[in-house]
Amino acid sequence: MISLRHTAKTMMECLLGNGEKASFWFDNWCSLGILWDFIGHIGPGRLGIAIDDSVADAWGPNGWYLPSPHTRYPKFVELRRVLTYTEPPSPSVGADEFTWGLEESRKPFFSTKVTWNHLRPSEEKKPWAKVVWAKHSVPKHAFTFWIANLDRLPVRARLAVWGTGISPSCGLCNSHVESRDHLLLHCPFSEQVWSKVMSRLLSQKCLFADWGTLISWLSSRSPDVSTTLKRIAIQATIYFLWRERNNRLHNSISASSHLVFSQIDRSIKDTLLARRHLKGCSRLLSQWFTRA
Repeated sequence: MISLRHTAKTMMECLLGNGEKASFWFDNWCSLGILWDFIGHIGPGRLGIAIDDSVADAWGPNGWYLPSPHTRYPKFVELRRVLTYTEPPSPSVGADEFTWGLEESRKPFFSTKVTWNHLRPSEEKKPWAKVVWAKHSVPKHAFTFWIANLDRLPVRARLAVWGTGISPSCGLCNSHVESRDHLLLHCPFSEQVWSKVMSRLLSQKCLFADWGTLISWLSSRSPDVSTTLKRIAIQATIYFLWRERNNRLHNSISASSHLVFSQIDRSIKDTLLARRHLKGCSRLLSQWFTRA
């Protein structure tokens, strides 16, 4: 694994001055990059340039301490060629200067953030990121929603494909294959819960054709309901439907759709009450009560 320290060294470039600060072996001062990486551990002994020597130490009365012109080692041949055309360090130029970063954005100081992003580049931001990691959301609800959005919940249809030998039947209705969309959107039990939740958010009945439709609705603005409120409510609904499914399968405990909605309602109220003093949240609780 490439270390952060090694990557930082690779991103560093030395603008050669008097050559006294720059390390001959470990700083990026010539076109071959870091010479220790280019030549390897045999370099100091073969060239007579100590491991802790500066660039200035590699320049003598007769010029650079070069590999023998008769060497057959390809990397020594290349080093000899490059150094022959490299300007020597000069006391009159001033001190060595160091810059860090990528070619197009070098700076005179080291940035851990830039180095880390270079070492481990981030993916492009997903269009659903603001929906999943919604502002003011409950972390455990957002996490469950994230896994559901990636379609990575261990629903029984997926487990059956893995050869676990279990039935793929839905843990809530036991009459359909338990896929994500069926379990969380289309199961008769889930639809009863959704009907109650959506009646609090919208004046008209609304159920979702598929997961993409749900994400699209959460991503858009609605004239009669706050975007923050609907994201908090939908994430809570997914969380409690998934919890109900797990309680039935693993704990042999079941609740009615009315009780599951009561749990969702209580959670949403607590969430909104705790956030009532935050910007954009002062009216959310009263909005949730409007159609109670």
